[in-house]
Amino acid sequence: MFTNGLLYITDQKHRGRAKKQFHNYLRSCQPYQQGTADEWLARYIREGFKPVVLDSLRTEFNNWKARSKTPKKGKQGQMLRRSKDGRFLGPSVKRSPKTKLAIHKLAEEKRAFGS
Repeated sequence: MFTNGLLYITDQKHRGRAKKQFHNYLRSCQPYQQGTADEWLARYIREGFKPVVLDSLRTEFNNWKARSKTPKKGKQGQMLRRSKDGRFLGPSVKRSPKTKLAIHKLAEEKRAFGS
């Protein structure tokens, strides 16, 4: 009775994920309940869910789940720190040459311009 009710409340098919989500839900509701989340979970495992309570728990759980979702990741390509981002090349920023060939070409260009 407990497993079927748990899967119904959380809309999950995997029992372990459903139990973890329901435990997190109980922890978030802890200030409003008497006892800890572990005590409530043990009670539900021992006694099961009453049919009258199932629908109310499901709506409350779905409301909690919608509120507790983390915001989505930002759009790709936005820079948090320009100084750390290797893609940003401002007008006065030049990358330093990394290979010996690039250093040799840079030295030839400087000699050609007389610098």
